[in-house]
Amino acid sequence: MPENTWTPPQQDPPEDIAIDSLPIIDFGARFLRLVTPQQRGTDVKILQFKLKVCDIFDPGPIDGIFGPRTDAAVHAFQGYYGLEIDGIVGPDTFWCLGEAIGPYLGGAPRFGSRVLHEGMDGGDVLILQDRLNISGETGVGPASGYFDERTAAAVREFQARYDLVPSGIVGPHTVFHLKLRTWLGGRNLSIRTKGTDVRQLQRWLNSIAGRPVLVEDGFFGRATRRQVQRFQESVGIRPDGIVGPVTLAALGTYSSAIGVNREGRILYRHVDAVTGAWSIRSVVPGLSEVDLTGPLSVQPWDPVWSPDGRWVAYVAEDQKLYLVPGWGGAPQDLTNDVEFPQEVSWSPDSNWIALTKTGGHIHLVNRATGASAFLVDGTFPVWFPCGTRLAFASAGEAPPSLDAINADGTGRTTITTVNPPYHVLKMSPDGRKILYTTPGASVSIVMIANVETGTVTALPQGPMGKDYCPVWSPNGRLIAFSSTDFNEAQKYFGRLRIADDRGNLVFDIAVNTCYSACRITWGPHSDRIAYLSGCIADDESTINVFSLPLFAAFYYMVTEEALSDQPLWTAVTSGWGVPEHGIA
Repeated sequence: MPENTWTPPQQDPPEDIAIDSLPIIDFGARFLRLVTPQQRGTDVKILQFKLKVCDIFDPGPIDGIFGPRTDAAVHAFQGYYGLEIDGIVGPDTFWCLGEAIGPYLGGAPRFGSRVLHEGMDGGDVLILQDRLNISGETGVGPASGYFDERTAAAVREFQARYDLVPSGIVGPHTVFHLKLRTWLGGRNLSIRTKGTDVRQLQRWLNSIAGRPVLVEDGFFGRATRRQVQRFQESVGIRPDGIVGPVTLAALGTYSSAIGVNREGRILYRHVDAVTGAWSIRSVVPGLSEVDLTGPLSVQPWDPVWSPDGRWVAYVAEDQKLYLVPGWGGAPQDLTNDVEFPQEVSWSPDSNWIALTKTGGHIHLVNRATGASAFLVDGTFPVWFPCGTRLAFASAGEAPPSLDAINADGTGRTTITTVNPPYHVLKMSPDGRKILYTTPGASVSIVMIANVETGTVTALPQGPMGKDYCPVWSPNGRLIAFSSTDFNEAQKYFGRLRIADDRGNLVFDIAVNTCYSACRITWGPHSDRIAYLSGCIADDESTINVFSLPLFAAFYYMVTEEALSDQPLWTAVTSGWGVPEHGIA
């Protein structure tokens, strides 16, 4: 069918029960553009999310409203992929977003245009099966286009995962979640195709390889084809370089473990349910677990990997700083009179540890010798990536300020005096922004301070104004934090939330039954988060991994044994198990 003969529906499809106060309008059911009144719907929300996670486009808040910033992002997207720059999300733009409509359907029903159930067949069923496979419901097998019993079972599993009625019938809510959570499977991919799904394929292949073997640019070139062929050969399917139903089904088998066992180790602390003894452990998810310390006589707090992955430092309740080899061993105490609890900050070269001693005095402790040197009065020290300078919250100053100082004590400057006090500082990977919380525990707001300008931006507050534990993704694009919420059924609980580096809320990704739980940690590819599923005090705490919809959304339990908390991920695996000379 010639492209210029297809026109979009003249009316929006019927609205179903709203999601996030938005009408459910299927992604691809209408053209999207900047009009008055502005378009609203779940289709706009999916568009915004796809643009946002591409990292290079900024549609503004993920609110489901097509405003000027979304319009600008669409123009940028079209320019990047060489499309007509008209700001209209039509067939070509949808196609680059991984969604077939109009001339790209070839006469098949558009996925989402009808309710699907067992016994039906068609091109939309085939896409349903591809998306189920890529989400991890691999019992479907390579897509056939026929909605059989296995497909119905996979639909029910997917629905249950996202708190939908597990009916096995694919209606608007199920379609919305499939299109939001699964970015592959909307079409076959091969040489010279381009778009967001190609970009996600490249990320997936990099994660499988455990290193960046491809440039994640969204263009399916010869290098991407070669990597697809290598994957196909490794799983025993025909290496044609085409990502179709068979390859999508094979990729789907990796959705629960993709890259996890190739992405370093997760550090955490554990308390024995019988003896009450604490220990610090390390786990390669799905492979092996190491008890690094054995039973400890005092409670450790927030163990932290050194950047090279060879050491673990932590502060214990006896107010001492301890050091443990990354392969395990007896903890050695380096210095005392340390504030408890606190998380220490390693220098980028893994040689120095910055911490706060009692009375609000920041010290630098040498990892090799244990020598402690006073630096400045303050709290929450954090290193800049250059390794020669630190940021900290001033102590005993009026007014309070967020400051920076050289590691030799010279060159103190003020970053900002806006919105004090400054707690739990977290440096962005590029050293240009600092996360902190303010003003205290009962009311806590997450802020972003710009190091160069001193301007401060607040992240959207949770419903109770109790937001904690912000942490940067390794690529510096996203921020994860915990937000306390309440309802009559669950009482107090925690929400795991994601915002972007400009302070826009992206979405909520998980719920924690323990509202006080903290220590969220990112996987090295910025696509996974490890977090707690409950309170350690209530004997229900386990560490889970959540995979963002950069690939397929998936929950994975790292520790089956309860009473584990404070996870921290490291990408480094080299040197593990090889002691450094002179260290017991």
